Amino acid sequence: MAKKYLLLCNRHNSIYGDEWCLFWGCRDEECGYTSDVRIAHRFNEEEIKEFKGRADDIPIPVYDLGLPEDYISKEKYNENIRVMIEKGTLNKVLGLDLKRL
Repeated sequence: MAKKYLLLCNRHNSIYGDEWCLFWGCRDEECGYTSDVRIAHRFNEEEIKEFKGRADDIPIPVYDLGLPEDYISKEKYNENIRVMIEKGTLNKVLGLDLKRL
């Protein structure tokens, strides 16, 4: 199975606050943003190449976050609950230097 990635956007703040990560896309759509890792777009290796070299777009393998490569099913998805990651957590886990914008 090909590796899947989330694409962290580090030039905009999440609508939930500047301490939360913001990811590209929502489910199968590459456009838009979400802070909910359950529905953030899963980029394949070919798609993620388009973003190589962009300092503010950081590809993160879903495996490194302990997330499934597939989306939560629409039947099980509760839109009243958000699963989000703090920037400080990614700094610790992945050795990044994300800051509040």
